[in-house]
Amino acid sequence: MTEHIFQCTQCSKTYRARNRYNQHLKTHSKPNHCERCEKRFARHSDLIRHLRARHRVGNTRYPCQYPGCEFKATRRDNLRQHRENAHVRNENRAVSEPAPTRISQSVIQKGPEIATPDVQAHYVDVPWILSTAAILEAATVGKTDILESAWRSNATSLQVRGDDGSTPLHCAARGGHSATVFRLLEMGASLKNVNGKKRTPLNEAILGQDLETIEVLLRAGSSIDAVASKRQTIEYVMQHGSTDLVQLLVRNISGEINNKVLMSVLFLATAYGQTQAVKTILSQHHIDVNKVFNKQSLLHDAAKNGHEDIFRLLATQTGANINANRYFYMCGRYQWVTPLLLAAKYGHDNIVRFLLAFENIRLEDHEIGDPHDSPAWNALYMGHTSIAYSIVQYSQQKSNVPSNFDEKASHGMASPNSEQSMHPDDDEVVELLLQISRRVRAYNPWEYLEICIETKKGIRKLLENLLQETKLNLEARGRWNAPIYTAARFGNIEATKLLLQHKYIDPNWQGSGRGSALCSALEGSHLEIAQLLLNDERVDVNIIDYFSSNGETALDMALKKNQTKMIDLLLSRGALTVRQIEDLRSKK
Repeated sequence: MTEHIFQCTQCSKTYRARNRYNQHLKTHSKPNHCERCEKRFARHSDLIRHLRARHRVGNTRYPCQYPGCEFKATRRDNLRQHRENAHVRNENRAVSEPAPTRISQSVIQKGPEIATPDVQAHYVDVPWILSTAAILEAATVGKTDILESAWRSNATSLQVRGDDGSTPLHCAARGGHSATVFRLLEMGASLKNVNGKKRTPLNEAILGQDLETIEVLLRAGSSIDAVASKRQTIEYVMQHGSTDLVQLLVRNISGEINNKVLMSVLFLATAYGQTQAVKTILSQHHIDVNKVFNKQSLLHDAAKNGHEDIFRLLATQTGANINANRYFYMCGRYQWVTPLLLAAKYGHDNIVRFLLAFENIRLEDHEIGDPHDSPAWNALYMGHTSIAYSIVQYSQQKSNVPSNFDEKASHGMASPNSEQSMHPDDDEVVELLLQISRRVRAYNPWEYLEICIETKKGIRKLLENLLQETKLNLEARGRWNAPIYTAARFGNIEATKLLLQHKYIDPNWQGSGRGSALCSALEGSHLEIAQLLLNDERVDVNIIDYFSSNGETALDMALKKNQTKMIDLLLSRGALTVRQIEDLRSKK
């Protein structure tokens, strides 16, 4: 009887047993998802361990039982490893280990508490009731009656701390047990205790995202101002918290808060698109929206991240400077940028149209020598042709420069900040490229050539002119690599034809980080481009792309992707795999 082998479709591993194969599949799918963060795990036990280590406080570690050793491990297998490495390796007698603290279902997912037997008995008579592990566990899962019994037995029992410095109040606050938090405060728990992560109970409650628990702590005297100074906590809330939670925090920020802390909160709210939070802060505090904080600007951050509502709020504040220039690190270099340039570069057309509606908006196309600092150029370079078109059109109308744009405008064309103007046709794209090229070609014709190749629309005449440029370096490394590689990668048939006709083009050229034009066409499944290249007698059908994972020929790539038509085309031209090439060499 033939033994069945289970082959994983996502890696090279094989298994003889189906259960082992199914277990392995989970290492790829990772079905156990943490609801408090984005991590996923193959095994449920790994998820529980993650929840205990990352989303729970007051954990009790496993101490080493070897005499005189103070080592404590977060996991029992780590303790076992420590014992073998640091102490007697050949000891046959196993060192006793403490039993792990039970993790309740409420730790995994907050919800209805699991039904448990009635425990109104006298906990005072139970020896483990005063242990640190039992008290912190009771606080974590919201067992108020156990905490009350421990307190009645020994009033100082609620002052215990876990190995991470957390008190029972920290644990209850993080678990979102508002009734337990309220009772602990009545029994004298302190709001000011800080655990090993330098977090107060209010910090933990905020991370737990339970509004009722947060309100209990605020009414008891906790201060949001102190929490706001903990950037990690506020950033977590702005990124993952609900709108109600963000609003609760922002509303409770006092007028006496440190200005740096307030600006930090405002910048985080802007960065993560918390519109209502920004609105509340601007209404409750006097904020200079032009102020640079930690080399950041509110207007620039909102424009870059595309938060239109927040940008409108900031731009309409008294004294807001929509033309503010900031020295910004972008695309590997520092440059002076305006909010308009950032919005154009990152493709936020609504913000671009909003800015173009201002009478005093400054277009830098005619004011800065370096075309890289032009909003229109940055939009075009990043592929946002419609935005670049809108900016150039507006610039010409504002400067009364006659062009095809103005002629179309006189025949009822939409205004530059309208929806219609953001979708140019092919002729308008050519006109746009011509307008921008006047300065870009003089500055760096190579970059302009790449833009023409990537745009694909009506660029034959432009390419013909560019290929006659005496200063053009056709093998310079640009955004992707040599022009022939760029044309093949983007599937630009017209550009590929023109480039193959040029005497200085090497179709087999490979640059640092990228392969040949033929391999690039294979990667993009551009069959017609591959045919054009193979029709050129200079093209090596068996060129090896050393920038792929293991060094592959075009046939290797086509076989890997199961591209039938491409395989037939390559075989008809005598293509070989890398292994076949090596076999031929070895026979020689």
